[in-house]
Amino acid sequence: MAAANTDKLLKVVGNTGWQIGAGGVADAEVTTIPLVSASGLPTDTALLITIDRVDSGGNQTPSSMERVVGVVSGNNLVNCIRGVEGTAQAHSGGAVVEIVIASPNINKLIEHLLTEHNQDGGHTVLSLEEKSTKPSAPGSGKRKLYFKEDGGLYERDSADTEKKIGGELMHDKLTSSFNTSASGWHDTGLSVTLTPSRVTDLKLTSFLKAQNNSFIRRISYRILRDDSTTLVEGDMTPTLQGTNDPFCILAVDEDVSAESHSYKVQIQGSHGDTVAVLSGSMLLVEEV
Repeated sequence: MAAANTDKLLKVVGNTGWQIGAGGVADAEVTTIPLVSASGLPTDTALLITIDRVDSGGNQTPSSMERVVGVVSGNNLVNCIRGVEGTAQAHSGGAVVEIVIASPNINKLIEHLLTEHNQDGGHTVLSLEEKSTKPSAPGSGKRKLYFKEDGGLYERDSADTEKKIGGELMHDKLTSSFNTSASGWHDTGLSVTLTPSRVTDLKLTSFLKAQNNSFIRRISYRILRDDSTTLVEGDMTPTLQGTNDPFCILAVDEDVSAESHSYKVQIQGSHGDTVAVLSGSMLLVEEV
């Protein structure tokens, strides 16, 4: 993350005699402050610098002192916030520049901690940045947790193995019922499509409420993957003619490849019976 003048965590270093550049600081409005040299100053966070706390002889000059927050760019401090402490004012070329730990350093650190912590150190909220790609692997014996742009929470171990936490949950719900007396298998309208993050097992659960409007004969059901592979197939016998009988279909699809797969529920009657599938059923697919 690039340094910015809004940074809460500001690095400090030992003073090595920095000075304002020969052109000086013209007035209190200038936001780019030149330095004779920025050697040794951190560039990965913003800095709090103190100008004219003392003169070149080491004598204190409190009326000239100004603290400024900015970001090092070349031999300049840019995007400066002037007069963080002291008075924003002009400074001559050669004015003494120091890194002094002052109240803004401490206050920014406290603001940073209180953003997601309470006073006893506990987390009040945890915000994780979404990643477009997986981060580097952690050190031995450690794991990293992160969100990706698909909304999933992932972990990565020191062996560079990435795993999605909690799996993926997809669902579909019927909004209307249908009737059929035709022979063969018929789509119920329940279907989901899922792309696993890795080779994994999928658990599928379908709840149906159906009725056989003719005789007390079986209703057959199955779950298909990609319109070709039958994961589970079975029969349900209604309790009475015309009754609405709920039943559950369970299946596990093992070692599913990390590419798009579709799943759907089909149903058929027997002997030309009229079978009705009622609304309110749902199909769930969960990555485990």
